Amino acid sequence: MTPFQIRDAIKSHLDAWDGFWTEEEIWRHMHNTQQNLVRKISQTDPSFFVATADITITSGTDLYALPNNARLGSLIIQTEDRTNSNSGELGHAKLREYFRSKGITSNAEQAEWALQGRNLRMLPAQSGVGSIRVWYVPTYGNMIQGKVISATSTTVVGFESPNWTNNFGWVDPRDDYYNDMEIFIVSGPGEGQLFKISDYSVSDSVPTFTIDGTFSPLPTAESEFAVMSPVPEDHHDVIAAGGALAGTAKNRNRQDELRFLYYGHPGSPGLYHDMLSWVSERVEAEIDTVQPIDLGLF
Repeated sequence: MTPFQIRDAIKSHLDAWDGFWTEEEIWRHMHNTQQNLVRKISQTDPSFFVATADITITSGTDLYALPNNARLGSLIIQTEDRTNSNSGELGHAKLREYFRSKGITSNAEQAEWALQGRNLRMLPAQSGVGSIRVWYVPTYGNMIQGKVISATSTTVVGFESPNWTNNFGWVDPRDDYYNDMEIFIVSGPGEGQLFKISDYSVSDSVPTFTIDGTFSPLPTAESEFAVMSPVPEDHHDVIAAGGALAGTAKNRNRQDELRFLYYGHPGSPGLYHDMLSWVSERVEAEIDTVQPIDLGLF
């Protein structure tokens, strides 16, 4: 579901005349519900939402900034040596293992690391590692949807602030906060293209999304884009139900009905518990792996 579709589902749940809830109120409930669901999913499976950032090591420097969207307090991180051909990519099974432990696990043989606030401290400072890849648990920005200001083959410039007519949602002013979310061209030139956001920057109040791919054809100022929710799309209805339930604080006519829809009741789990059960089943699923053994025969 696009953010507009989630918004319309909330309005349908609330069944009130247009204008009773402002667009600002509905969009705030959408974002708050999204963030709550992301936290709950991460608590159930710490390896569900994982992002990466590459850091170049500078001789004599011991402190390196994590991306702004690194979730503070998670204490879950993995460093991987990108210059040592023997280290290779971190396998899926190992990733799940590392993200179930607390603290920092280092796969960079020449260095140890410690988490210091929003920074990563190298112990000791050295130049032995050329670059590392950091795996971390991210937080996310607001869902937004509106008109493209301009675009290149790899970037989209979006609107600076909502007007609640054709631009909806508060645009996060912090660099990196949309990293690893997805941008979707909803309509106009480039319609239907979906890419991961590899970098988000705000320079001179201009929000710029860099994609992990190439647009073909290019979006234009006639195009509409959306930054999609990171909650799995099969469970976007949970955002709609949760946002509507939060909206009943203003009018309680449908509160009981929406509470049952969202949380369920004995013998009938609601949308929220159904989503968490799906995540739990994913966690419990065994992954078959093949471990190579060096027998020293060659």
